[in-house]
Amino acid sequence: MWVRPSVLFPAIFSTFGLTAFYSELWQSKVPPWLAVTILTLPIGTVVLVQVGDFPVSIVRLVHFVAVGMYSALALGMEIMILRGFRPDDLVLYRIMTHLGWTLGWATILRQAQALRSNEE
Repeated sequence: MWVRPSVLFPAIFSTFGLTAFYSELWQSKVPPWLAVTILTLPIGTVVLVQVGDFPVSIVRLVHFVAVGMYSALALGMEIMILRGFRPDDLVLYRIMTHLGWTLGWATILRQAQALRSNEE
């Protein structure tokens, strides 16, 4: 199973940024097993669901949902920042998170354009 860097690296950036932010936010409010599940589910699906192992349509759908999860968690992070939650190293968390989901969406759009050009 080979994971392209254009898919894996954005997922890693987002996972690290979100994990750092939400670990401080959820420290005593969410059970650790649930926090780990929520924050690693997107990268797990990106790594485990690949073309060759599953049909292309399934892979695209799963990657779309995973990047959507990163975007939703990033939006939640921004809402919490607006509400006054400001952990140490906030700038680094934000850069990692937003760089990750932005590159993830760029990869999905690039794949969709390539598919569309192959169909024509």
